[in-house]
Amino acid sequence: MRTALGILLTICMTQIAGCAFGTRYIELSYPPAKQVKWSLPETQPAVPGPRTRNVLLAVNDDRETRDRIGAVSAGFGMDTASVLTEVNIEVWVYDAIEFELNRLGFETFDQRSSPPNASADRLTADVQKVYCDIRSWYHGEVTLQATLERADNEPSVTEYPTEVKSGLNWASSGRAAGESVTQALQTAIHSMLYDLGYKD
Repeated sequence: MRTALGILLTICMTQIAGCAFGTRYIELSYPPAKQVKWSLPETQPAVPGPRTRNVLLAVNDDRETRDRIGAVSAGFGMDTASVLTEVNIEVWVYDAIEFELNRLGFETFDQRSSPPNASADRLTADVQKVYCDIRSWYHGEVTLQATLERADNEPSVTEYPTEVKSGLNWASSGRAAGESVTQALQTAIHSMLYDLGYKD
């Protein structure tokens, strides 16, 4: 009986150690597998709607820490492993914003490669934070700072910090960790686009 109990405890401890230690590589895609439930705010957008359906889009990666995008934490709060990704964060966020703008019926053009267009909106998103905290749950964080420039208007600059808890952590899954960050990104983009007057 004691031998069987000892084997069981050893297996459990091995599973816990395997979950807590060891670098996690996560794949970031878009849109999230589970769409975020997001309802329109009761307040009106902070910026009036666009005059055209064209948007010159740019994304900059301004994160202070770029070598990792999260951490696995043990029950006592100490970081035991890093969460990394091989995905280019700047491209990932650009593609996600483009996806959501296209879904709303707007056509996007890359600011860096498109000729000047005085009538088009110039939307720049600076990525301030992309982070996943894996504890007893998956906690994704994304912060975007948006700068919107329109003809004859002063630039509008607003920050959109977002946090999402996407479920309990049973195995420190890289896929589940990536999903939490992707859901946070979608929520940040929804808030940003609505606030800037981009609606279907």
